[in-house]
Amino acid sequence: HSPVHSGRNGGNCPAASTICADFPEKSGKSAHFGHVYHSGMHRETTTPNLSPDIAAYIAGLIDGEGTITLSRLHSGENRRLVVSIANTELQILQFVLHQVRAGKITNKRVISDRHTPSFCYAVTSTQALDLLRQVAPWLQSYKRLRAELALRSYAALTPRNGKYSEDLLHRRQKFEQALLALKSVQDDAGCTNSGE
Repeated sequence: HSPVHSGRNGGNCPAASTICADFPEKSGKSAHFGHVYHSGMHRETTTPNLSPDIAAYIAGLIDGEGTITLSRLHSGENRRLVVSIANTELQILQFVLHQVRAGKITNKRVISDRHTPSFCYAVTSTQALDLLRQVAPWLQSYKRLRAELALRSYAALTPRNGKYSEDLLHRRQKFEQALLALKSVQDDAGCTNSGE
């Protein structure tokens, strides 16, 4: 049984269509299970090849209870690609973490005893891109359009040294606007995404 480590800020993992706690590294309690895949020497630079069944299963979780978005870790910086899944069943997210070998799980701060504890798995940047590369063919919602746009443009518009020319920055901003504009009918009706 792995411990749950407390962070400085209170975690807050919203409903399925929103990004968990704005950005995983800013959320409160981090639950580390098995290998600590998101830090230190256990960190994977690429996601292992998933079997078609596993990729399809994770795609279903993303379609139903997850989000594909761009979010800032610090104000003023460019948004990073984030793939997240919210769920009340911790073992489901543990399974995803074990398969993807990247990202982390945080738990939602429970305000009332009547609320069911909820958890959030999130993976960012190039690791999120690696995951999307494998699950995109099975996505069925508008999130497939976001995944395809991210796969086409994110790497080319995200220099590794973080330095942008004026032209590249302009193209990057247009990409961010285009991706965040891809929303479901429910989102257009007023279910907006925090972190967007």
